[in-house]
Amino acid sequence: MHDTICSARPDAINDPVLSALYRYWARLRKSDGPPLRSDLDPVEIPQLLPYVLLVECHDEGRRIKFRLVGTDVAFGSDPTGRFLQDAVPKGPYGAHIVELYRFAANGEAALYSEFRYGYTRETGPRLIKRLFLPLIGTAEIPRMMLVGQIRDKSIQVEQSAWQAGPGQIDVLKLCQIAGEAANWYETSDCDVQEASNNVFRPQPVSHRKRA
Repeated sequence: MHDTICSARPDAINDPVLSALYRYWARLRKSDGPPLRSDLDPVEIPQLLPYVLLVECHDEGRRIKFRLVGTDVAFGSDPTGRFLQDAVPKGPYGAHIVELYRFAANGEAALYSEFRYGYTRETGPRLIKRLFLPLIGTAEIPRMMLVGQIRDKSIQVEQSAWQAGPGQIDVLKLCQIAGEAANWYETSDCDVQEASNNVFRPQPVSHRKRA
């Protein structure tokens, strides 16, 4: 995974919901690092909540536990209260997701990804965009991440990202986000509707994640 990562500015986040989530997180960020879990106020981002996960990071990111999962992310199977390894399918796709979360959990910067998935039998999301935002832990609360996830809805799928096991995994974009974000604003219903009905048009594949 390390050989595909790049550094980019916030405008590399190619989705209005995830861009708004990044701006919210950046507004809460401390001068010396990421915000605390206690800094988050869901009342400020009601339109974003269907696309958001809140996870605990244990054992240096090797064990991820889902605390809160938005309704759109929980489509097909709700992993709330479960560990990541128990929530994803076994095989190359499960290993890919576990490694992606582990990598994000060990960084201080935001991580943005776009992955395209190919299937031979079952049909699942063809493209998923994710944004990983670190949160500082305390003596009582472990390190956490605020995660945004947007799935391709251009075609009807038989299984969710928690159920399908794609045989092909292509990385379109994997970036650590650096730099100042634009001013925070309230995401409009129009923005969210645009994202939820978006037909993704991925750019040509530059790298491939090999199983």
